Parts: sequence; structure tokens; C-alpha cells
Amino acid sequence: MATVYGVFCVLLVIAVFSQAQDDDVWAHEQGLNSGNAFGIAQPEIQVIPLDVNLTSNIKFRYVTTAGQKAFVLDDVINRTTLEILKGYTMMELGAWKFSLFEPYEGGQEEPSDNIPWVNNLDCVEFANSAAGRLLQKAVMDALGTPEMYYPCKVQAKIMRRGDYTKLHTDALKDDYEYSMMMFLNFDWDKNGYGEIYLYDEDMEIFAGATPKFGRVILWPSHIPYLPRPPSIANQKGELLLHVQFSKVLGKAYKCHEAWLAVRDERIANINGPFVSTGKPSPSSIDFDSKKVAEYQSSEGKKIFVFDDLYDKEDLDNLRAHILKYGVYYFDDSDDNESDNVQWIAGFNIDNYLKSRFWNITHRVATHVSGSNKWFPYDISCNLIRYADHTRIHHDCNQNEDEWTHLIYLNPDMEKNDYGETVYYERNSDNTEIIAEVRPKYGRAVIFQGIIPHSARPPSTNYSKARLSFVTKMSVDEIVGRTKAFKEEMRHFSGVQEQLQTVKASEDGQAISRRSRERRSKYASTEEQTNGEESQEEAEEPEDDAPDDDDAPDVEGNGSQESPSVQPPEMESEEEDEQDSDDPEINMLTEKLRNAKSVEEVRAVHQELVSRHANNREVIRTAFSKFL
Repeated sequence: MATVYGVFCVLLVIAVFSQAQDDDVWAHEQGLNSGNAFGIAQPEIQVIPLDVNLTSNIKFRYVTTAGQKAFVLDDVINRTTLEILKGYTMMELGAWKFSLFEPYEGGQEEPSDNIPWVNNLDCVEFANSAAGRLLQKAVMDALGTPEMYYPCKVQAKIMRRGDYTKLHTDALKDDYEYSMMMFLNFDWDKNGYGEIYLYDEDMEIFAGATPKFGRVILWPSHIPYLPRPPSIANQKGELLLHVQFSKVLGKAYKCHEAWLAVRDERIANINGPFVSTGKPSPSSIDFDSKKVAEYQSSEGKKIFVFDDLYDKEDLDNLRAHILKYGVYYFDDSDDNESDNVQWIAGFNIDNYLKSRFWNITHRVATHVSGSNKWFPYDISCNLIRYADHTRIHHDCNQNEDEWTHLIYLNPDMEKNDYGETVYYERNSDNTEIIAEVRPKYGRAVIFQGIIPHSARPPSTNYSKARLSFVTKMSVDEIVGRTKAFKEEMRHFSGVQEQLQTVKASEDGQAISRRSRERRSKYASTEEQTNGEESQEEAEEPEDDAPDDDDAPDVEGNGSQESPSVQPPEMESEEEDEQDSDDPEINMLTEKLRNAKSVEEVRAVHQELVSRHANNREVIRTAFSKFL
């Protein structure tokens, strides 16, 4: 036994020495001066593997006709760590991006597996985590080698029904790299599809893996793979962790530097001025010449359609900003009362208030309503694709005076691409259409928020995403800020719940999956990734009571194509008076209760927004430490 151990140590020393030589060669080729070329503060990746053997976790082994090996492993990471890993992939604001190529934006399409939603993670942080080191050791044990493999690319991905994924290879054969895909959904139906397939040299499938929580499939990176999207009947998103391993340590550091640069740029743009800020607003607007149509419901509620209110440069910049820096949130929970939009990007109210876009939007609202009191409390962009299933909804309650303004941001949608917004007389099965509006680039629609409406997905021949930029306006700043505070607080509460997840893992407790009572556009981790109902909820009988055609259905209202929060006067006193177990939540709620002036309400809302962003980063960092 000692002899075997001695041989292993010798092999390990040789491997580490060879690794250092490989790193020096790679660094020289990349124009780097040394292993510390990324700066003095560069974090170090551990180069000693974990003292565990994961060979017994190999469930299946596959071999190509050319002798290339692939593996399926189960139970490499325990359930608690998997729970934290899921939270880690979802916690950072703005990290998820819609990655499909948009020809309108210019540039060249990069080869990829065409999974639309990607979150690039820090290779160094992941490499030093317990989860990362276990997966690293799984690679070494599956290959039967003492050589170290380091994560040089780490991505979380979400794949949904209707996605058009492509056969792809992660690296060249001479790179000698390995790729790994891990399934991160708790439960998966046997008819839900979502498998990973590997292809042989003759382009035949030689291996595959069905989705199981924590299951890993490992293959040489030069072998083509295909992620099979979920079935059309499956409404849930499939969460995957995609890791690429290299024997060259320097590649992991390069990944880290690239991640830092992109992250810094993203944060600067999220916190910086909104698009068109500083650009002079038009001195006058001839609304009559720009009005395309005007509609009115049987109850006298109004809809106006305008073209050419915004110039093309502003529209192009807004579209580019949304695609590159939008803070997207994913929610695939099943809620019959919401608009059912899965991906929504939120934007900072105070930054938006200083922009040319708000100046023009406010003037539009003043023109159609005869009042200039309006305040924007919800600024968002909805991203809808052809397999989405949107629903009819209201943007406010029946007794509220609100307007919703939207701008269509697809420059290439044609008459057969669908994507219209439909307005209805009632939110019931027995309803009639008031108007249908086509999504022309830059077209603006402003309507009273109580009108039931639905954003329709594009057609199957439109592979890109339908974008609509939305501004919801309330009667004044105090009401608007209060509504924005309550909506933000729901999401902040979800973040605080994740802190309890970390504390529970410290204490060795099982992490429970909690379902939130009300859907929110800023979903918690459970809402973003699970969407599963509890067994008790699933067994509850549905309410088959017919809709009341004479009264609008206002429960769970959404924003224009996005969910809404009830205004302060509609919240029950009992709900407002309920204290949380979290002192930070109680402190902020008490500040809002005591706020008397618009300045005080504004200050407490801004404080909550700041704390929300800060605490997300705190929790993300905490998750990384407990992985």
C-alpha cells in the first residue's frame, strides 16, 4: 500500500511540474509575463486535489469507435450543497444574459450550443469551492489520472421548451480538455425531455443522460454534444451547470480576469445614467401628427398608439442596453392571475427619471390624460419568445388611476411574425377585443392600466425575442414610490430568506423549499429555478367558480406584460402590521410607515433598493463560501 502511495506521489509531483511547464508555455503564448500576470491581488487556485475517491459514483461508461471515453456520475455533490449551488447561480443582479445572436446588433455569430440564457461564473471562485473541487476530482477519478484539471469556463444555463439548441464542440482535440454538464432541477418528468446527447465520429448518438438532480455527464470537449430542450408540454425551465476543464491552470486565471472585466462593466452601466440621459429633449411634439390610432372600451377606457415619438438612435441604444445590461429575472412559476412572462428586466427608477425617454413619455401621458402628475413606479422590459404562454391581465386595480406606456423594440418583425398586444373588454372567457396593436419598431402605446390585455408571443418562424419596454405610471410620487417599495420589499425578503438557507447549511439542517404566496417580477431563488408546487398544493382542488363578467379580475395584477403589486391603499392593515423575523425588513418597513413627505418616502425607497443590491452580493459571496 505504501508503495502504491509512493508511486502516486511521484506521479503527482511529475504532473504538477509538467503542469507548471504547460502554464509557462501557455502564458508566454498569451503574452503574459508570469503566473501572476493578472495582478498582485490575483486569488490562487488550490493545486492539491481532494482526498476522496469518486470512482464508485460512476453510473455509466461509454466509449466511441475511436476510443474516446464519456461518463455519467450520480451523487457527486450532496443535496444541501446542490441547493446552495442553485442559489449561487441565481443571486447576482444582471448576471443572466440572453445570448442568442441578434443580426441587428452587428458583429459575427459565435459558435455555441444555442442555449439562450447564460450566466458566466467566476472560474477561480468556483475552483476553490467544495463543489468545484469535488467535480474536479470526479474528472480525475473518471479518467484515472493524477493530473489536475482546472475549470476554465463555468456557466449556468437555462433551457426552455421551444429553444433551438445546436450540436456543438467546446474545444479542439489537441486542447485535451473535458466538458461536464450537471442537471440542477429537483424533479423532472420522464416525458419532459431535456437530455444531453453525445455524438460519435460518424455523427451517431453514442451516449446520453436523462435529467436527475445533481447528475453529471462528462466527455472530451472535442466531442459534439447536443442539449435536448424540454418538451412542449413541459413549462419549466431546465437549469444546467456547464463546466469546461483544462490542464492549463493559466486558463482558469484568464477566465477569472474576463469575468471581472465583464462584471465591472455591467455594474457601471447598471448604476450609471439611463440611456439618452443628457440628450436635449424636443422643444415641442406634434402629437396629432404622430398618432396612429385611438381606441376606447365600452366603459370609456382609452388606448392611444403613436409612431415616431423616439428617434432611431435612442431606440437602438435602448435596445442594446437592454440586451447587454438588463437586470433579468426568471420566473417559470405557474400563476393563472399573472401575465406569465418568464423573463423580465428591471431598471432603476431614479436613473430613468433623468432620461430623455422619461421626458417624452411623461409628455405623452400628460397629453392623453390632461394631467402632468404622473410618476413612473415600474420600469421594465419583457422578453417573450414563441413558445411562451402569456395571459390576459390588468396592470392595476379597478379603483386606481394609472397609465401604462410601452415601446416596441424589434426592428425586424414582419407581418407574419405576430407579437401583437391585444386589448379586451373583460378579463374573462366571455370577452371581446377592443384593439390589436402590431409591434412596429419604436411604436408607442399608452393605455389606462385597468384595461385587460395580453402580449402575444412571436410566431414559430421568429427565432429571436420580442422586446417591449414598459413604464407604469401612478398618480403621484408618494403613491408610486410606496408601490415600488412594496414590490422591491418582496424581492428583498426573498434575498433575506436565502441568508437563512446559508445559516441552515452551517447548522447541518436540511434546506426546505418554500413557495412564495404571491408572484413577483423579482423572483426569489425558489421562484426562479423551481416553480414546483408542494404536494399539498398539488392536491388542493381547483376553484371552478365561473368568472364574473361584470367585475374585472384584479387579483395578482401584472404590469404591462409584467406583474404588479397592489397599491398601499389596497393592502390590508393586517398585512401591513405583520412584522417579519428579519430586523432589517422591520426597520425599513417602519421607516415607510413613519414617512410623511415625498422626500421621506423617496429616501426610504432608495435605501431599500441599495440594500437589496448590496445584500444580493453578500448572499452570493456567502453561497460561494459554503459551496
